[in-house]
This record gives sequence, structure tokens and C-alpha cells, in this order.
Amino acid sequence: MRKEYDFSKAERGKYYGRVRVVGPVKESGSDDAAAKLRKALEKDLKKFGLLEKLDRAERAELRKLWIEKIDKALA
Repeated sequence: MRKEYDFSKAERGKYYGRVRVVGPVKESGSDDAAAKLRKALEKDLKKFGLLEKLDRAERAELRKLWIEKIDKALA
């Protein structure tokens, strides 16, 4: 291994701080996971017939609460 790439001694080499990320950086998978979790919750509620018992405003409020709690849990 070249001296400037040797990390065995936990020392910073001559390329420390020169690394740049070029292009779009993909966000963490928490957004995808949150969306999948919300869809799974809605699917289960529909399966049990609970979602149809709620009116549009109650469903919107429920989705809003899901988003807040899921984002908080995945943060």
C-alpha cells in the first residue's frame, strides 16, 4: 500500500481534506423507508376497513400525524 493511503496507523495522509463529492448526493434511505411505512399502514387500515370509516379531514390529520411520528422515529 502506498504511504499516503496507509490508514493502519490512524494518521491523516497528504490527501486529507481534498476529497470532493461531485454530482448529486443521494439522501439517506429514511425518506424511502418513511414512504413505505406510510403505505403499509394505510394498506393495513384499508384491509381491516378502518380507513373507510374516517372522513377526508380525519384521514388527512391521521396522515399528518404519521408523517411527524415516522420522521421523528427515523431521524
